Amino acid sequence: MSILVVLHLITALQTGGAESMLRKLVTASDRARFRHVVVSMLADMPMAEAFVTEGIAVHTLGMRRGSFTPRAILRFLGLVRREAPQIVQTWLYHADLLGLTSVVAARTRVVWNLRSSFHLGLASPVSRACACCHGRLRRSL
Repeated sequence: MSILVVLHLITALQTGGAESMLRKLVTASDRARFRHVVVSMLADMPMAEAFVTEGIAVHTLGMRRGSFTPRAILRFLGLVRREAPQIVQTWLYHADLLGLTSVVAARTRVVWNLRSSFHLGLASPVSRACACCHGRLRRSL
């Protein structure tokens, strides 16, 4: 049986609910069956050491808040090609949006994981667009 590579894309590795659930998932999984790779979109990664201590590879795209740069997108696609995951699991809206590029460029399966809720009127324009896109995609499945 071969090892399944799962690449997890998350907005940042700050201390929060989604980040904690990601850590629980990757540290509790069977290492003989799964290899997890964690990619943070933002360089803000206070929880990175907790993953590295558990033997989980952690990367950053070095993005700044509010900035989807072509360089970061290319960096993400390079990681997808290098790691060759069978599944890309995205965590939170911004990662969901960026994760879709791996479907097109690398023909990888993407699993969206939404672990937050917010008032759309208070959200940023990108967050609102991602939330609306997610709702439309979910209804179409």
